[in-house]
Amino acid sequence: DNHTGSVKNPTKNTTKLCQLVPL
Repeated sequence: DNHTGSVKNPTKNTTKLCQLVPL
């Protein structure tokens, strides 16, 4: 789910969400 958020706002949270939830 977190990855979906990163996709919506890649400029805001891309690596952060990926690091928090690599799955």
